[in-house]
Amino acid sequence: MAAPPQEGTLAAKPIALPSNGKSGRDAFFEKVDGLLVADGAPRACVVIHDAPPGRPAETSIVPVDLAKGKAAAAVRWPSSLRPVDVDRKGEAILGRADVTFAQGLPRPALGVWRLADGGLEVVRVWNPSPRGETHGGTPGFAAFVDDDHVVCVTGVGDLALQIGQVDR
Repeated sequence: MAAPPQEGTLAAKPIALPSNGKSGRDAFFEKVDGLLVADGAPRACVVIHDAPPGRPAETSIVPVDLAKGKAAAAVRWPSSLRPVDVDRKGEAILGRADVTFAQGLPRPALGVWRLADGGLEVVRVWNPSPRGETHGGTPGFAAFVDDDHVVCVTGVGDLALQIGQVDR
């Protein structure tokens, strides 16, 4: 038996994602919506979005250890915000409002969740738009700058660096 990969190296074989138990028509509308890769650790999160007509959309996150070559069980994403980035350690996930992902305009428009004990815990949710702004305040882009900071561009084109806003 081969030794497990050392920290910092990546698994050489494909990594199977866990089955959701769906098949046929029930599985037709499920798709991989994103792959969020940590910059500073061999970790990633696969975003799976299932949006069958006439039923509420469901999103799940599959944490993947790229060094060990293993995917953990899928965890339910608890928000209508679209998962768009993972922090450098692969421990926190950033979500932002996206009208193509969920119907309506979710408020607040940004949120961070931490992977913990086989689930997700909310760290903080907020609206980056100036007070009183009602049009175009949905971020078109958002990403982690480091473990404690998020940068976003709102629909009105303003760059907003959220300094010290992601408290853990």
